[in-house]
Amino acid sequence: MSETKYDVLLETCVNSYNERRSYKIECREFIRKIIIEGLAEYLGRPQCIDLFNLKDGFDMRKSPGWTKSMSLEKDTFWHFGVVLSLESSSIRTAILLHLSLKKENSSYSLKMMYWNSPEKEIQFKINADNTEDLNNFYDSFFDKIKDDIEYEFKNFLNKKQRLIGFNAFADENIDE
Repeated sequence: MSETKYDVLLETCVNSYNERRSYKIECREFIRKIIIEGLAEYLGRPQCIDLFNLKDGFDMRKSPGWTKSMSLEKDTFWHFGVVLSLESSSIRTAILLHLSLKKENSSYSLKMMYWNSPEKEIQFKINADNTEDLNNFYDSFFDKIKDDIEYEFKNFLNKKQRLIGFNAFADENIDE
């Protein structure tokens, strides 16, 4: 039996689907290795990082878990939310971040988006096998978050918006 035009289209569709699926799995593994495990190790605190789907807003209870937290957008980047939990006896807060990722040849382009100015972003080029790339990313990531936390209240008083993350903590203990 000869192959029909339909068979050719079906095979092309299956191949395209498999290629996209492989790409998503590869990017998801990069995120697991670099963000969930690597960043938590860099910060010295296991389980302080989680992911959520940005389409669920800030309600992490709706999020389908980190394996389904990525969505491929028109800019050809996978977009996902990152929750960085910070806790002590006097404070419990979560920094919410919007990141996007795209594989480009043997490296990855990772962007940290600004919440209220999507056109602004901090972009990193990372080769997962290059320790120097990873350390530069972790150091820059840490510095940006730290700076944002340090200036949060000053920005609030000056009616400026937060640059990087949204601080999702409750103020009920602020008077204690």
